[in-house]
Amino acid sequence: MIDGRPSTTALRAATQRAMHQKLDRPLVFDDPLALPLLAPLGELATPPRTAPIRAWMAARSRFAEDALARARARGCTQYVLLGAGLDTFAYRQASGHTPAPPLPVFEVDHPDTQRWKRSLLREAGIGEPSGVTYVPVDLARSGLAEALSAAGYRAHEPACFAWLGVTPYLTEDAIHDTLRVVRSLNPRGEIVFDYLVAGRELSWRSRLAQYVIERYVARLGEHVLSHLSPSRLAPRLRELGWSTVDDIDCPALNALYFADRADGLRISGGVARIVHAR
Repeated sequence: MIDGRPSTTALRAATQRAMHQKLDRPLVFDDPLALPLLAPLGELATPPRTAPIRAWMAARSRFAEDALARARARGCTQYVLLGAGLDTFAYRQASGHTPAPPLPVFEVDHPDTQRWKRSLLREAGIGEPSGVTYVPVDLARSGLAEALSAAGYRAHEPACFAWLGVTPYLTEDAIHDTLRVVRSLNPRGEIVFDYLVAGRELSWRSRLAQYVIERYVARLGEHVLSHLSPSRLAPRLRELGWSTVDDIDCPALNALYFADRADGLRISGGVARIVHAR
């Protein structure tokens, strides 16, 4: 993102989640605050022919919160959103829209994006619950461990980290540094994150789709800096100390969340994947 202004990709992701609430039934990801949060910005505008992107945004958010639910059953007591953007989990749980009792949420994000989000919350009349802690950090420049510790993160308790829509805009070194820090902060916890697949491992159709997506976000001022190889990523995560690594591709997400839909909503191609490591 560009210093001095909030993340435009965070807005695009939130817009797709909101449009999912408006356009699709049944919902893959039920977020009753997605539309109200964006209401201060006026009428939503989304490019045509973006249903597959909308499906991806819904699926990755659902996958992360499904993983959180399983983590809570194993004893997780904290949820950390790295690059929280306009995620609404903390506000949904405070208003009773999530199935389990509230747990502490740490929202880590760039200070500019965080200030913007909090202004939208105020304008939308959505209160900031006592269970959410805002942690201003630029992940491209790190300082994550110190910032979380100062914010009250409890390293001795199991935690679940969600890191969605961020890794493409970091260098590979910054991604691995963040994963290393998360592992050190998270000895009994887990992480969910998504990433763009290296072009050499894609079909030509997926490489074309990747090119179009990257040109689009570049015009928004946010440039893709990294692509990861699935065959290299899992061993790296195990080296860092995670014993279980599930690396989920788009066909598997379609089977999990979009099977037998009458409207045909589904993710197309294989440009991105999502990982759950614990």
